[in-house]
Amino acid sequence: MSMLPRRLPLLALLIPLLLFNGCDSSPPESEVAGPQVLTRANDCHLCGMVVFDQQGPKGQVRRIGNSNIAHFCSTSDLMAFLFQPENRATIRQAWVHNMHQADWRSPPNRSHAYIDAYTAWYVVDHNLLGAMGHTLAPFASEEQANTFIAQHGGHILRFEEITVDLIAEMASYAFPDFSVVRDFDPEVELGGRGERRDLER
Repeated sequence: MSMLPRRLPLLALLIPLLLFNGCDSSPPESEVAGPQVLTRANDCHLCGMVVFDQQGPKGQVRRIGNSNIAHFCSTSDLMAFLFQPENRATIRQAWVHNMHQADWRSPPNRSHAYIDAYTAWYVVDHNLLGAMGHTLAPFASEEQANTFIAQHGGHILRFEEITVDLIAEMASYAFPDFSVVRDFDPEVELGGRGERRDLER
């Protein structure tokens, strides 16, 4: 006697499962997870400012067990968050703007404008201001970073060379006198290491 008839009920049960699994083409979380398109609804996770309206490079973070993206108005704010001991073990992914050929005053808000924060090349001591004062300028390659340095000065750091002390120092010498924040002009640049240029009125 053929075994096929006996196997038909089992096949009838297995076929829907096989079809269900075969139709589920959703990639794993590691492939789906990525930076988001930035909108005016995104506030800075650290300072609360509307991220969309700020100049300079910005950041995003995805945390373990949390599907929501945390946005940051500057790379300095992002680093301050990443370096907090209570946050380090919760970070799944972090991204920063690639500022190569990007308009500093209004970096692109598309998701593919971001790169991995841990592998980026950063320029510090350049002559541009970010949302929170002097900030780290990120790039996808050393060549891109050196192109930026040729125009704006500074020197290169990798992620592992960035420290909490450096972030605090940048915040202090960008606006040593916080009264200047009232008169902040988005077109102002820093001359040299934290020396604010006098604007012609």
